[in-house]
Amino acid sequence: MHEALDEAHRVEQGYGQRYIAVPTADSREAYRDMENFVETVANPRLQSQLVYAIRGRGAFHRFKDALLAHPDDRERWFAFSAARVHERVLAWLTEEGIEGVTEAGAGIRPLDHCEQEERDERHSIPHADR
Repeated sequence: MHEALDEAHRVEQGYGQRYIAVPTADSREAYRDMENFVETVANPRLQSQLVYAIRGRGAFHRFKDALLAHPDDRERWFAFSAARVHERVLAWLTEEGIEGVTEAGAGIRPLDHCEQEERDERHSIPHADR
């Protein structure tokens, strides 16, 4: 428990220098993703169901329910949505001056000591206590 408090204190001390707040997800963007996905659906009946599903309160739940009977389109939705989120994350990282991973779904691994130093120098980030 003491270690967690020490880590939290170090984060607070570096906030704005080494650490930045990650913005919360915007439901309007997610809704636009659903609208854009509906336009790509080849099955006219499913497309009609999805157009109806995204109207009004409970749109996200109804949208996902409508896709349950269509596993291929459901998987396509997950890939579509993940790609859109990835695009937004990369755009945010760019705005913050941080180089992001450009390959959707690329694995994340901790940087080794040399990579961390190079990254810190590129971004002028002071070294954090390790």
